[in-house]
Amino acid sequence: MRPAPAPYVPPPLTLLPATLRKYVEAAAKAINVDVSYVLLPLLGSLGSVIGNTRSILLKPGFIQPPVIWTGIIGRSGQKKSPSIEAGVFAVWLNELALRRDNKQAKDKYDDELADWDNLERKDRLCKQKPVAPIEKTCWMDNLTPEKLADNLEANSHGVLVRKDELSHWLASFDQYHSVKGSDVSLWLSLHTGVSFAFDRRTDHRSYRIPNPRVCITGGIQPQVLKRALTVDFFERGLPARFLFAAPPARQDKWSEAVVPECLSTAVLELFNELWLLQPEHDEYGNQKPILLTLEPDARAAYVAYYNECGAASMGGDERAEAAWNKLSGYAARLALVIQLAANPHATTITGEVMRGACDLARWFGNENVRIYASFSETTEQREQRQLVEFIQSRGGLASVRDVTHYCWAFKGQTDKVEAMFNALVKEDRAKWLEPKEGGRGQPARKIQLLSSSPSPLIHDLRGETPNTGDGDALSTQKNTHTEKPNTEAVSASKAPMVL
Repeated sequence: MRPAPAPYVPPPLTLLPATLRKYVEAAAKAINVDVSYVLLPLLGSLGSVIGNTRSILLKPGFIQPPVIWTGIIGRSGQKKSPSIEAGVFAVWLNELALRRDNKQAKDKYDDELADWDNLERKDRLCKQKPVAPIEKTCWMDNLTPEKLADNLEANSHGVLVRKDELSHWLASFDQYHSVKGSDVSLWLSLHTGVSFAFDRRTDHRSYRIPNPRVCITGGIQPQVLKRALTVDFFERGLPARFLFAAPPARQDKWSEAVVPECLSTAVLELFNELWLLQPEHDEYGNQKPILLTLEPDARAAYVAYYNECGAASMGGDERAEAAWNKLSGYAARLALVIQLAANPHATTITGEVMRGACDLARWFGNENVRIYASFSETTEQREQRQLVEFIQSRGGLASVRDVTHYCWAFKGQTDKVEAMFNALVKEDRAKWLEPKEGGRGQPARKIQLLSSSPSPLIHDLRGETPNTGDGDALSTQKNTHTEKPNTEAVSASKAPMVL
């Protein structure tokens, strides 16, 4: 029998500069969600705000853009939408400012056009007709390839596609095309960030856009994702281009926790500084990103990680190969956006940032393996996962009564839960905590997961990150989170929905 999917482990936040790390933790606490729910849309937001101004040069001919696609997975009511809002708020505020600018420009144009129309015919010949202003945007939701092409032509910096329901985006493919797979091919090319070629059939307009920057973030329910990720999508490599996270559900509890205003302001100021970055121009006047290079220790860390991904991809099937090959590029993309978040004026990637980016990319790899493995789990494996996730939601500690009274999947099944508790202890995944004597009533014996932490926050293994210069500089201590890709889990299952 295939091994059960591994229990969920929160992502390491040590890569983030202090301001962003504190914001992610504070927002997750205020919403009562796992930190990954805020982290993933924040990463997509950072990629979109950097846009076409910067890329990372790994070696001549090997360049990665800050294009990041993320998806948070959870059942209805698990607060995906407020988490996405917390992660993208800075981009949304900039979009509102752009809309105000658009309205002012449109009003001015309408007035000038009215004045021009009122001129005598002979006077019009002496005065140029006003030109309609270009509509500026950095945000899209409901979109067609035609609308996306229009926006990228007018906004070369790039856009963020925010979808509360990624299923809506997946279901929109090929709605207006007779040839199956046309839209998928278009989006696959957009993920590379090299070029965007699109020809409209209605008005015969053609687009040839260099360095397109389209980041995506959204949420989706697990069963919907399982149905949406068809064999055709896997064969084309679409899932491998997404960074997913699927933390266990949490009990909803009222909390007075809020994100401190000073912290939100600091994040907004960082985004505003990143908005001001500008690309270079070639001899023909075309925009091109400024390339950040790797410092020697960053190169060594990346080469080691790149080779790890190559070994992991050989240990599984074609889907595993696609996933780990994309994650080698994602480590570079994560390093790029976080280096600029730490210092918007950086020109190189430090070893500390690259090590942290590789750690986070490893986490995404193992999380994808865990998610896809859950699609084909047996009834026994599903029940074990639900039990572990329930105990995790209570801080890693629970009694049999807690499970049978508050977890719907095990209502009233005392003997079964007791047996499952004993199995976890036998597998060295948990231990029994004997009740202390004294007090009123008979205290209940509880089980404690050995791999769980009672805190939803990630402890910073490097200590507090100091603030220096224009951004938060990361410390020089080595990153100690070095979990390797889970190649056994990748190769263990050959079911249709598994990587």
